[in-house]
Amino acid sequence: MRLTSPIARRAALALTFCAASPAAAQTGPASASASAAPRELEPGAPPLATQRYRTGIEMYLRGDYAGAAREFKVAQALAPDSAKLAYNLARSLERAGDVPGAVVAYRRYLAVAPQATDRADVERVLAVLEREAAPAPASAEPARPDLVAEAPVERSSESPDGLGARELGVWGLAAGAGAAAIVGIVFAVRASDAKSAADKLSPAETRKHDRLQDTYETGQLGAGIGFGLAAALGLGAGVLGFAF
Repeated sequence: MRLTSPIARRAALALTFCAASPAAAQTGPASASASAAPRELEPGAPPLATQRYRTGIEMYLRGDYAGAAREFKVAQALAPDSAKLAYNLARSLERAGDVPGAVVAYRRYLAVAPQATDRADVERVLAVLEREAAPAPASAEPARPDLVAEAPVERSSESPDGLGARELGVWGLAAGAGAAAIVGIVFAVRASDAKSAADKLSPAETRKHDRLQDTYETGQLGAGIGFGLAAALGLGAGVLGFAF
């Protein structure tokens, strides 16, 4: 049965190591009598490694498992072949909740202490932790992206305001036709006013009559151009609007 909860896993570890026979690597916080355990590493270990090892034991006993793991890692860098450091680092990492790190440390312990008397017990615990650290199996049927993909969106020629190019063209031509018609009306009114004023003059007011005649003719010309342009633009708008 797989032990998935931290409480169940720790219970299994406790039962396993209480039944384990004493080994040199278990000297320290991993054994039942941790507080009375010798605080020395294997012969030949650097003094600084032993010092950090002792500090790690004190932190472990205070319940600071993450801090103890940090001290044991520093000491292990100075004494990489120490079975005590590998074993106690593994226990600290496991208690701190770092299951993958504990797996690596237990494997290292078995590598540096192949003849350890507790090897069988460590291998059983390592098997439990390896199942804990194993990633969840991938789904048998992965999701098919094509089932959730959206239909391709047709490109639109619409402007930001929501009008297409054709609609903008129709509206532009229509607006131009309206403006041209207004210009034609203005010139037509001027021509009409000039004609009315000229008709009221006496035959003796020749010069004034000529000026009004010029205004009339200019107005007529401007009105013709304006109305003609308006008609052309209006026709273009109609053709563009009904052609599509």
